[in-house]
Amino acid sequence: MQLFHHTGLWQAISIIKSARFIPFSTSAWNGDSGLNCYDSRPGYRHNQHEADEVILVFEWMGAPPQRGGNSLPYPPGVLFDMHPWRMFVSAPLHDRKVLRVSHLRFKSAEARNHFFGRNDGRRWPRRIRMFSGARRRRLEFLKGLRAVYRSNNCWVSIH
Repeated sequence: MQLFHHTGLWQAISIIKSARFIPFSTSAWNGDSGLNCYDSRPGYRHNQHEADEVILVFEWMGAPPQRGGNSLPYPPGVLFDMHPWRMFVSAPLHDRKVLRVSHLRFKSAEARNHFFGRNDGRRWPRRIRMFSGARRRRLEFLKGLRAVYRSNNCWVSIH
C-alpha cells in the first residue's frame, strides 16, 4: 500500500539519509504521535501540513490499516485510517521491514525551482541550459538521493 507524506525537502532528505522519522511526540496518549500520511483515495483534507514542498512516498508492508483509532493510548507501529482527515503510523515503529521509501516527488515546478535556483528570466540557448552548472548539480543531487531509496534498502523506523 502506498502512503504519501507531505513535508519539506530538507526534512525528506533527512528521513531518506537517516532511515528514520522523528515525530513531534512519541507519547501513546498524544493523538499526533507518529507519521501523518494519506493513501491514494480521494476526499482527504490536505490542510495539516507545516512544510509543503515535496511528497515522500512510502510503501507500507505491514498489517492492513485499522479504522478509526479514537481510543487512546495507540498501540505502537500500527497504521490507522482516519479518513477523511489522515492516516498515520503510530510511534514507535522499530520493525525495519514494514515502511520503505518508494520515491520522492516535488509538488510543483515552483517548489523544485525554489530549491535548485530560480530562472533568471533570460532566454539562454538550449545547449547552454542543458549543461549549466546548476542543472548538473541538480541532477547529481537527485541521482545520489535516488540511489539511496531505489536500492530497496531504505526501510524507515519511527522513533
